[in-house]
Amino acid sequence: NTGVAYDSATFDMRNGVLQTDKSVYIIGSDIIMTLIEPDLNLESDEAETWDLDLIEWDSDAATAAMGDQGAAGTSYASSFDPEPSDFRETGDSTGIFQIVIEVPSSLASTALDRGELIDLEYTDYSPSGAKYVGEESSDIGLTVYTSNFGATIELDQKVYTWTDKVYITIVAPDHNFDSGLVDMIGDTDDDPLIVQTRS
Repeated sequence: NTGVAYDSATFDMRNGVLQTDKSVYIIGSDIIMTLIEPDLNLESDEAETWDLDLIEWDSDAATAAMGDQGAAGTSYASSFDPEPSDFRETGDSTGIFQIVIEVPSSLASTALDRGELIDLEYTDYSPSGAKYVGEESSDIGLTVYTSNFGATIELDQKVYTWTDKVYITIVAPDHNFDSGLVDMIGDTDDDPLIVQTRS
């Protein structure tokens, strides 16, 4: 007697997830962005890369794809200084893609404000339940903010003589633009330091 054995498998699609390491960022600091998307894992034996244009940036400063395509063919990739240049899979067949970008001080010649809301969005063209890629789409959103911690100013003493030196301490986390450098405050027209006395 000839016997026939059968087995079956289900091919399905998964919902993507977009994550960042924090929700509030100092302008100039790094965002570690993670895209968990098993449907972009097309090769099981190698780590793949996908363009940063998968993510749209939407804030008061600008709305644009974040990679080389930008808006109307304009590249915003240099503004975000991505490392690596594309989303890179964390290992063979993980379906987890990461990239590090910098929060820019300006986009499209418009400065980002402190406390500015930023919507990051990934469009999933193969959400769970779809029969094929492109049949449906789902917008996966994430909101982050630029920091607005304010600043405090302290003098080293309350009363001075005419010959005393005055030591001023400014605590301003928002001005710590580069963790690897000593930043300056009051050296540009954008953030002047004004000292006043009564006449």
